[in-house]
Amino acid sequence: MTADLSVQQLVNKPTRGENTLDLMFTSHPGQLERCKTLPPIGNSDHDIVLLDLAAKATRPKPTSRTINLWKKANMEGINKSLTDNFTEFQTTNFSNINAMWNKFKSIITKAMTTHVPTKQTKERYSHPWMNTQLRCVSSLMNRLKWEPLKDRRCKDRLTMAYKIRNRLVDIDPSNYYKPGDSRTRGGHRIYQQRTRKDQYRFSFFPRSTREWNTLPEKATTAATLEEFKASLTILPEALTGASHI
Repeated sequence: MTADLSVQQLVNKPTRGENTLDLMFTSHPGQLERCKTLPPIGNSDHDIVLLDLAAKATRPKPTSRTINLWKKANMEGINKSLTDNFTEFQTTNFSNINAMWNKFKSIITKAMTTHVPTKQTKERYSHPWMNTQLRCVSSLMNRLKWEPLKDRRCKDRLTMAYKIRNRLVDIDPSNYYKPGDSRTRGGHRIYQQRTRKDQYRFSFFPRSTREWNTLPEKATTAATLEEFKASLTILPEALTGASHI
């Protein structure tokens, strides 16, 4: 198959035990500078394949385009130009429809060129997926002043952590964390239990534990759920500045 597609497999070292299961194909094998394996991450039994290729990313030079500045257009001049040429257009006997269209187009183009200022701009490479529709939606979201989704999710996780800690839901907190020593500074913090089961190891709570420990003690010791939610009106900078993954 590789010969039919004119590609070559580059990985020449075992990636799982003695087998080479992780492959990399290319049509330019001469650009390979290095191929090595790295230890696996987490519980994976596959080594990481590291490849260095002598490939340089290229992109075409940005092309300039003309933009009409209609907000600065001389509308009176446009109307006068169209009116002056309309009489001539009406009295002209055109041989075919193409000649009529070309004359009409030249009148419009001349009026625009004379009375509508322009500017030159280059294409931008940042956010090529951002189109007019997405900009409109983004502007609408900004006007609504909705709270970012990641902040809303963070508050939901912290609220659930508060409910679990204060026995407001039927979930045993000892399955997920152990409390700190209330006699010491930082006693409001919680600590992740040593995981012996995958159902806990890959649960949502380790992240919630880290987020909980960024809260001030006054928030975590709130007497009621309403007081706790009120303390989350402004999240700590450690939470708003971090991406929740």
